Amino acid sequence: MASGHQISACSGTNSETITINTPTAVIDWTPQDTNSGTTAIDFLPANKTVTYENDVENLGGYTVLNRILPGGDAAGRGIALNGTIVSNLLDENGEVIGPGGNIWFYSPGGLLIGNTARFDVGSLVLSTVPIGFQNSSATTGLVSTGSATAGSSVRIDESDSGRGVFADNYVGVLAPRIEQAGSVNAGGSVAYIAAEAANLNFNNGLFDITVSTGSII
Repeated sequence: MASGHQISACSGTNSETITINTPTAVIDWTPQDTNSGTTAIDFLPANKTVTYENDVENLGGYTVLNRILPGGDAAGRGIALNGTIVSNLLDENGEVIGPGGNIWFYSPGGLLIGNTARFDVGSLVLSTVPIGFQNSSATTGLVSTGSATAGSSVRIDESDSGRGVFADNYVGVLAPRIEQAGSVNAGGSVAYIAAEAANLNFNNGLFDITVSTGSII
């Protein structure tokens, strides 16, 4: 289940399209799995595709912060993304002109990018650190809004053929622990920041990184 503003959604059996109506949007997701345990919640199964796109009235870029917050006895469990995530830019006629949009994910218990996952996006951030927009346009950077749980991790598993992370611009990973085994391809910069809190500034395709709380892992 999702809640948020400046978005609209259309769902199919194994697909969901999310339309972004403003330059920035925050979506709070609550997994249906509320059971206790140590395994990651299969939040996006391998057969599921989520597509982000701009509204034709909002022809510029966009940034979406997805906050995935397990509830009930599942609080603290990690989140697994095993399906396909796409972000597109549309023209005034609703036609796709290429990959676009900045897609950010935050979950406090950890993020697992499974071997069947595929990301085909403009830019990507994966974080266990609470994060927010540096300003209303979200084009200049992100900031920590709190500290990560010590030991929380982002893990990118070894990818199946044709899978992995493909970003037209940047990829940023922010967590106390980062495990990389899969395929990550970016047209711009890639930054892995092992920290409990940090700020990232985006500057002509490069990162300026300020770590306010490091990690001992």
